[in-house]
Amino acid sequence: MRGERREERGERRKERGERRNIFDIIIRLHCRCLSIVTKKYTMSVLVYTENWDGKFKKLSYELVSYAHAIAGMLNTETVAVSIGDVSDTELTALGKYGASRVLSVRDARLNQLVNQAYASVLYQAAVRENAQVVVMA
Repeated sequence: MRGERREERGERRKERGERRNIFDIIIRLHCRCLSIVTKKYTMSVLVYTENWDGKFKKLSYELVSYAHAIAGMLNTETVAVSIGDVSDTELTALGKYGASRVLSVRDARLNQLVNQAYASVLYQAAVRENAQVVVMA
């Protein structure tokens, strides 16, 4: 029964002009595995920048500079996370201190300073950015 099915499939492939060779299949599988193994996973250094009434203080800029130095040693990028309503000019100022990118999380529910909510936001950012190091004060 199985032999008949194999023969039917082989005849159909021949009719369509398909020739599958065991070596072709192995090479395709090998190439797929290589592309999975060699896929570049970029790591980052994540830094939490605290703001007061929409403004960053000196401490936040120092943390970004520190995170940038660590990222330089690890040959990765620095990603700053800001939670709350912060102006775009303040966010771009973080770039002057070494932030490659800035994630700004704005939600009215985060105005109540609930620790679990902030921890959840930082965890999600760390996972999303594949953070190797998280810097916070």
